[in-house]
Amino acid sequence: MHLTPRQIAENVDRNAVVTPNTERDRHDGGWTLIELMLVVLIVGVLATVVVFAVSAMRAEAAESSCGMDRRTLANATESFFAEARTSTVSATGTGHDRFERTLVDGGYLRDVSTYHDLDATGAATPEGNSPC
Repeated sequence: MHLTPRQIAENVDRNAVVTPNTERDRHDGGWTLIELMLVVLIVGVLATVVVFAVSAMRAEAAESSCGMDRRTLANATESFFAEARTSTVSATGTGHDRFERTLVDGGYLRDVSTYHDLDATGAATPEGNSPC
């Protein structure tokens, strides 16, 4: 396409390079396939980074929760031993949480542990399906 001097003067911007209208129109229609593929690639990389960061945080949270549960059981057991003047926890019921039930009934725990089982001596062992 050939531009007349008047068309060139109308298209000139003080800081821009003069280009024919056909080239400028070709880029105004939307994004090219390469540009879209790059955007998808970048979003995919960012999503991968986020997934790994979140999974690492979940592992740290589970580890922290296990530690806090163990300390809570230890504190409740020590309080029970001091008040009852004994060195063993009596059983309430027959389930795996029978010693924890004694601590719950005495007001030393709010609820039984979901991560650990307590024995009569106050030792906490991880439950079968716990992350501890």
